[in-house]
Amino acid sequence: PRKAAVDRLLDQKGVVIETINNAKGTGKVKVDRDIWLADSIDDQIIEKDSLIKVIEIQGTHLMVEKFKEE
Repeated sequence: PRKAAVDRLLDQKGVVIETINNAKGTGKVKVDRDIWLADSIDDQIIEKDSLIKVIEIQGTHLMVEKFKEE
């Protein structure tokens, strides 16, 4: 059941609550009501308050990209 709970995060949208900077090892996002450590999938810096999309999950980190409106 725990794996399924994490898998439901894939493709979910969230908001950055701490700027994501892979080089500095910083980054937190809020998805639903949960806060997760996050890394940028393409090494881009994603500023606080940006919208993100969850691309994959690696352990306790979400790999995210900046959300682009279609």
